[in-house]
Amino acid sequence: MLNCQGNKKYRLLYGNDSLIADNQDTIKHLMRLEAIEHTDQPRGLRLAAANREAWLDIDSETLYQHQENLEMRLAEARQKLAGLKKRLENPTYVEKAPAHLVEETREQLAEQEKIITRLVSELEVISLK
Repeated sequence: MLNCQGNKKYRLLYGNDSLIADNQDTIKHLMRLEAIEHTDQPRGLRLAAANREAWLDIDSETLYQHQENLEMRLAEARQKLAGLKKRLENPTYVEKAPAHLVEETREQLAEQEKIITRLVSELEVISLK
């Protein structure tokens, strides 16, 4: 999630997107935006929304900080995933731990995999700039 400092409001930029064009007032209100503007020159952070041409107009410093935050969270998630895999690869744990704990570990592993997929996807959106 982008760290919006204080009460700073951002602008939403959009390209060829009739959904945004037709619903500007509602989107502006719901997202608490400063403004919504059509542009032929996209910049900022592209929003990870399927079939949408929309960007949050943020400066390069904020974008860089967001990217660093995502990379740090990804490294932590990968480290946690490795620990969970190691635990499940331990035959003693799988055989002797209560079944509900082993199942909980498997669920945590699946959740970490989802988190990693989402973070990688967010980083790919940033790198498409």
